[in-house]
Parts: sequence; C-alpha cells; structure tokens
Amino acid sequence: MKKLILSGILAVAGLATTMNAQIQKGNWMVGSTILSSNFGLNTGAGYDIKLQPRAAYFIEDNVAVGGYVTLGFSKPGAGQSTQFDYGVGALGRYFLSPGEKGVDNLLNHGRFFLEGNIGVGGFNVENGISTTGLDFGVGPGYSYLLLQTSVFEV
Repeated sequence: MKKLILSGILAVAGLATTMNAQIQKGNWMVGSTILSSNFGLNTGAGYDIKLQPRAAYFIEDNVAVGGYVTLGFSKPGAGQSTQFDYGVGALGRYFLSPGEKGVDNLLNHGRFFLEGNIGVGGFNVENGISTTGLDFGVGPGYSYLLLQTSVFEV
C-alpha cells in the first residue's frame, strides 16, 4: 500500500505544475515531468523513477528558452544492480497559437507546443558500466492551463 501511495504522489508531482502560465514575453515557466515510473507490487519487482525538472523564460510571446536537469534511479529487482541516470541541458519551446497550422486547442484552455533540447547525460550502474554523452530531443506536447496560474503537461 505504501508503494501505491508513493507512486500516486510522484505521478501527481510529475504531471508538471507551472507558475505564471501566461505564455507572454517576460514570464517564467517552471515545471517537472516524470519520464517513467514502474513500481512493482510484488516482492523483488523493483522500481524505476526518472524526474526532469525544467525552467524557461519567455523571450517573446509563445517562445521560451531555459534548461532542464534529469535525475533517475532504478533497481530492476532482487539481486540486480542499481542504476543512476543523470543529465543537464538547454531547451527551447514554441507554443502554437489557436488556429495556427490547422491545430485547434482543446477546451480553449491549453496550447500545443513544439520543444527541442540538447545537453549532456548518461548513466552509472553500480559495480558496472557507466557512460556519458550527448542528449538531444525534439517533440510535440500539450500544456493545459489551469485557472491561468498553472499548467498540466502531457
């Protein structure tokens, strides 16, 4: 039961709360994303938690630049080595305006966005291999603005 409660708390925290959700020049975006989580309910099933807090500043309306940090721990199961994941880098995010590029926003309270990031990251396995290298990514997302003071990201 404790594992179920802990996973629920982490899921809620990782669904990203962002202060100053107005996506206008001069505002800040602060949030977090759960990259993956797996809590085994059986003895010895292990766990996997990866969080990615991020912050960005809107340099123009709908355009934010900032950074992120990735932290993760995993233990696949009994008798297997613990792994630590890490990373740090820069990100850029562009929010699509309503009706732009043929995309309508859901419920008129959210925005689709495109995000790109680049940084350094890797993993360290207890008594095993370790690696560090270039992290980069590009992809779409959706931010749902709650009460104009926070954002729910998917």
